Amino acid sequence: MLGSGLGRKLLYVAACIGWALLGLLAWKLVERVGWLGVALLGVIVLFVVQRAEMNEESSDIIVPGAHRGGDGPRAERRLADQAQKTEFERWLAATRAIGFALAALGAFMFMRHQL
Repeated sequence: MLGSGLGRKLLYVAACIGWALLGLLAWKLVERVGWLGVALLGVIVLFVVQRAEMNEESSDIIVPGAHRGGDGPRAERRLADQAQKTEFERWLAATRAIGFALAALGAFMFMRHQL
């Protein structure tokens, strides 16, 4: 069903609603507690990145070297899997940097303005 047009549209609508609710929650958090809210958002981002990284590593441990379908030769499939993993790791690194920046900015500004 997710491959069909209607399923894909429903998935996008659900994702947009989820991101909108998350944005509203983040806005209210920052509005309520100021710079400490920014620091908390940074810590939340770091937890999410760590969880995603652990899930990715555990899938490699559970099925080491497993061939995940496909009609191509093994070497070609392995290179494609490696490229996909490298791209995922780049996104994780960028998101981790954003999390660290938010946490540090929020903590320092909280100390400067609130304490």
